Amino acid sequence: MVLKGLLAAHGRQFATITTESARFLPPPSAYFNVKEGPKVKVGVIRFEGNNKVPTRYLRDAMHNSKPIGIPHSIILENLFARTFDATKLSEDAERVRFAYQDRGYFKAIVEDPKTKIHDVNGIAWYFPFKSQHGKA
Repeated sequence: MVLKGLLAAHGRQFATITTESARFLPPPSAYFNVKEGPKVKVGVIRFEGNNKVPTRYLRDAMHNSKPIGIPHSIILENLFARTFDATKLSEDAERVRFAYQDRGYFKAIVEDPKTKIHDVNGIAWYFPFKSQHGKA
């Protein structure tokens, strides 16, 4: 359970871990067989019901999930996606609520985030000979 949580924190939510006993070691010994699975990256971040505060401002408030790029750029703002960590998603939701409160909307309600996971296949634009397989 601890290993699975550690792998999930690094974007490997679909990891499988099995234990097998070692025949050549004394009886209380075992080893772990780990299959990491695909890496999960943050895809598109959308805000529903947001009419008053700019989406870029809310996305910048999310420190754990927002993509890495050149800040305050129209085209190069979302260059590299971050790995998805479900435990940090509630922390980002609180940061979005604080961003609303900074703008004067003290009664703003931020609901629990909804996530949709889909498969991603393609070629990495920054290294064209490497194919990307994973989930977003």
